[in-house]
Amino acid sequence: MAYKVRKVKMLQKRVRDAAGVLAAEMQPFGEKAIDLEVVLGYPTEAGWAVVKALPANSRQVMALKNSGFADVPANQGGYLVVEGANKPGIAADIGAKIAAAGVSLSLFSAGAVGNQFSALIGFNSGDDATKAEKALTAKDTKPMRKKGK
Repeated sequence: MAYKVRKVKMLQKRVRDAAGVLAAEMQPFGEKAIDLEVVLGYPTEAGWAVVKALPANSRQVMALKNSGFADVPANQGGYLVVEGANKPGIAADIGAKIAAAGVSLSLFSAGAVGNQFSALIGFNSGDDATKAEKALTAKDTKPMRKKGK
């Protein structure tokens, strides 16, 4: 299956973990009509959380940085956005191709709207994201199959 694959840079901000924090962090962007591609929020250690955002352009990067967001360092993670025609088995195919490259995932989130899917995939490093990108865009790549199937 052919995929459109983009290596992307996420920005992140460490925040206190409390009700309403995500809404408070995102409100200024809505007021400025800044439409971020992806927003993730999750707890880390007791009392703390991380908000990550995927900006679509340099204006959004600047707005995030002006609000205290910083680039996710390459040694802390790399990210790909993978898009294409939605079909049954897409997640298995993507996962098999990445596994065949010897790369582990730190995040996989995918969804479909109509006949198109989009996935945000996280890795433990920028180097792992590069390896996965090559695996997903290789012309002769076949998905890994279990023996006997």
